[in-house]
Amino acid sequence: MATRKKILLPRSSIPGRAPTLNEIDFGEIAINTHDGKAYIKRDRDGEFSIQSIGGEETDNVYYVSKSGNLGNDGKSLGNAFATLDSAVATVYTKQSFKFDSTTCQRDLHLIMDGVRYDMALGTNYGAITAGQSYKRGNAIKVTSEQLYQTRRSINEERLGMVSVPTVKTNTTAKTRVQSGFDEIIEILIGGEASALEYETPIIQADSPTNESTASAQAIISNKESIQDAVLDYINDPTNNFLTGSYDATVCSRDVGLIVNAVARDLLLGTDYNTTTAGWAYNRASSAYVLSDQKDATVAAINFAKKYITDLAGVTSDTDVENLFKNVTDVIEAVQTVYPAITYPTTSGSTYQVGDRVTAATALQTDRQTLIDGTISFIAGQYPGLGYDETKCRRDVGYILDGLTHDIKYGGNVGTRINALAYFSNGANQLGSGVNSLGESETDASVDAYTDLKLRINAVVPASQQSPLGSLVDEIIGVLNAGNTSGLSAEIEIDTGGLTTTEFDAIQAAVVGAQNATIDYVNEYFATELGGYDAGKCARDVGLILDAVSRDIIIGGTTDYWSKTAANSYLRANSAYVLSDQKQATIEAVTFARDLTKDLAGVTSDARVDTLFEYVIDVLDGTTTSPWTSYAYEINGTYASSGGRQAQRDSILAGRASLISDVSGYIDVNYPGFAFDQTACDRDTGFIIDAIIADLTYGGNTATRQAALAYFVGTKNQLGANETSITV
Repeated sequence: MATRKKILLPRSSIPGRAPTLNEIDFGEIAINTHDGKAYIKRDRDGEFSIQSIGGEETDNVYYVSKSGNLGNDGKSLGNAFATLDSAVATVYTKQSFKFDSTTCQRDLHLIMDGVRYDMALGTNYGAITAGQSYKRGNAIKVTSEQLYQTRRSINEERLGMVSVPTVKTNTTAKTRVQSGFDEIIEILIGGEASALEYETPIIQADSPTNESTASAQAIISNKESIQDAVLDYINDPTNNFLTGSYDATVCSRDVGLIVNAVARDLLLGTDYNTTTAGWAYNRASSAYVLSDQKDATVAAINFAKKYITDLAGVTSDTDVENLFKNVTDVIEAVQTVYPAITYPTTSGSTYQVGDRVTAATALQTDRQTLIDGTISFIAGQYPGLGYDETKCRRDVGYILDGLTHDIKYGGNVGTRINALAYFSNGANQLGSGVNSLGESETDASVDAYTDLKLRINAVVPASQQSPLGSLVDEIIGVLNAGNTSGLSAEIEIDTGGLTTTEFDAIQAAVVGAQNATIDYVNEYFATELGGYDAGKCARDVGLILDAVSRDIIIGGTTDYWSKTAANSYLRANSAYVLSDQKQATIEAVTFARDLTKDLAGVTSDARVDTLFEYVIDVLDGTTTSPWTSYAYEINGTYASSGGRQAQRDSILAGRASLISDVSGYIDVNYPGFAFDQTACDRDTGFIIDAIIADLTYGGNTATRQAALAYFVGTKNQLGANETSITV
């Protein structure tokens, strides 16, 4: 019998091994016997590459294999799912995937900008900054529910950038782009950011071993701990810096209550929970929210609404929006009359039957009679009690509505809300005084609600009298105790027989919604709410520390960076800091100064004092005009080489004429243009000073600061016409 002739192709059994361009020729096939992949050499418009065939990802095809692992994406045989359930869950998630296209486009543009600048400058700052943004609390949805899609989108953007002809043909540019995207992906999936890299030093030290260098290095090494310590100092309630600001803990609590209310009403078909959450804002303790914090509160609730409707497991968007509207309509005074609550029997429920339904119906049918009976009881038993009858009627109505909800739908949510409503910050809101007859509001309320139990028993089935009595006793118990320590823990509504997909999805997202909403409020309403932006505060402390360390490391009397940090507080966007937050800012900067001097490696205390004082003098009004005269020391080999000293001196000598020339240029070429010449001259001077600093000491730090000063966040502070003329 003839021997079979074998044709053996180039091959490797090393996992992940692919042939190089030099190892195979056009038309030849190479095999990786471990991965089950084949490779060919490809020529696409003159661009040579190795292309794998087989085992590749295919749209709308998912692989399941016994050898698959949990966490795989199923897009190829080598990355197969371990179970069929995993594949089905992924397909379902992708089919119901919802995202904000505007936000997505914005983020992709920011990523592209960051990578582009890193490619040009040889740094990794832009990529790390873009990646770190996914560590913020408001990105939790992306990093949990949308991680796979986000990662794929970023990689698609990577392919687009490396395909640009000028990038594709430049090895250095292509490598930098790939490294930038690798950095972003690594941070996105939970990895740690690399150390920051700069192509050129920020500044050139006068000597690598002298005292100034040691002090500067000590400041930089401890910058983050000083930033954290300053924030702790500001947040410490004993320092009274945040009087009048919003309470993030209370805000987070309220968001959680509202989101849970939406989940319950969506499941049950009632509007009790969201109506109750909305009308809680009409209590006296919420007066400040409805006046000074109204816009921010509505915006925050609407943000939470969008967070919930964006959840993959939530499909009843219209219903969710209407339930959130039950809350915001009260805050915005659209709804000013307490509505009649609906308590429908939920389809599929196995427990909303018989006496429970009868009892709930009876409580609502006899609601007004029961309220009137309570008022009559008080009048008869406490004839001399001075109290607000309107509020008493309202509160008894609230209690009956809560009882109706709890007896029909299970749990004790409604009753707990009513019990807790009698307390604000732990203090009983009922009058504590006793009149001449020995009568008090607390005693009257306890006796009236004890009587209410008896009258409820007269209208509900016997089987529901004990459960309802126990609920009323919860309220009586906290009134007798004068605190809520004995209040029963929350018991959730009964879900027997109900489809809880959306309910579960919303409840699982409560913490995420709370964190994201707080981040949103802090970012967009910090000033309006009379508080402060912790992120910007930490940033500013860091900038001041950087400035002081740079001036110290250069040595001598160099003061450019510290004076520039001081000048930033004279810009229009710092007006709030210099008015409402003036004293807190001064004390925070002073605190940072003292922490800096306490560092073991810092021995130049007098120098530190001088540099920080430039900033403090602007803050306290000692200095009211921008610093324009700086000391540029010529220390070290860098600053004194390459003719830099002569160039620096030449620019300094011509500073005034250069500023005048810029204004003159505008007058001649844009004769009808009205502009603030003082501000223009100031900014031109800042730019010249920054150029001198970077020319003298290397890097681009000063020039970057001058450029960034034109923006607040990402918003250009120049008008449309001003921008083109300035350029």
